[in-house]
Amino acid sequence: MNDRINTYYPSLTKSEQKVALCVLKHPVDIIYFSVTELADFAGTGETTVMRFCRKIGFKGYQDFRLSLAQSQTYRKTDIAEENFDMDNEHDITRTVYHNMLDILHSSMGLLDHSELGRAIACLDQAGYVQFLE
Repeated sequence: MNDRINTYYPSLTKSEQKVALCVLKHPVDIIYFSVTELADFAGTGETTVMRFCRKIGFKGYQDFRLSLAQSQTYRKTDIAEENFDMDNEHDITRTVYHNMLDILHSSMGLLDHSELGRAIACLDQAGYVQFLE
């Protein structure tokens, strides 16, 4: 969830950024807030909260709140797994694996399949492609 918010943050209005910062700083509290309570907490209007939710890819506030709650569940699982034995390669490998899965899952939620298709078509039609550092 943090990745998604941080990705969209620069394109948000100042009021929407207030909502984003509240969510980033207080995610556990926010999952229990109504749209009105979040708007009051962020110092914005309910309409701003709804625009924020749609801009970062959710259908509405309930969809956003559900995803936020699920991301908190994943974080609690990660924290529990961090109590591993550094000498145990299996624990380290499992933790890295789960962290990578979370990153991939988050990235898939941000992927615009139509834009990806257009990019692939452009690369496919190109005579050559250069990669520069």
